[in-house]
Amino acid sequence: MTPDADWAEIMEINLTGAFRCCRAAIPGMVSRRAGAIVNVASLSALLPLPGQAAYAAAKAGLVALTKVLAREVGKRGIRANAVLPGFIQTELTAGLPPERVAALREMECLPVGVSPASVAATVVFLLSESAASITGQTIVVDGGWSVLGLHERPDWLRST
Repeated sequence: MTPDADWAEIMEINLTGAFRCCRAAIPGMVSRRAGAIVNVASLSALLPLPGQAAYAAAKAGLVALTKVLAREVGKRGIRANAVLPGFIQTELTAGLPPERVAALREMECLPVGVSPASVAATVVFLLSESAASITGQTIVVDGGWSVLGLHERPDWLRST
């Protein structure tokens, strides 16, 4: 049901923009024979919710792009990883009905959920020398949301 214009805009924002940033940054990294790229995708890349076809496809594409980059530039000392945040309460999610937010939070294992700071700390780690041997990986930061098996998920997550 997604109109072509909406699909194109979602792809441009969530996949093409990251591609262009990587393409611009990599030549300098190649000349230095060092660098680290961290793309921020979404848990939707692995576990999409109903109604997220374009968004989930773009974020899954970003994960694939990251893995390809790891293979293509790794021999030049450049690492590429992706971080997949789970549900974060932000201005973009502020319009969700409280019952939907509660349902999303209920599936997290940790009471603290996911914060922008916890996602940022993961990105900082992946950019650091402490992660010098990590590349081509997708690091999920979701408070344990993805640990649930399909049989444990509410019906609204399994159907449109």
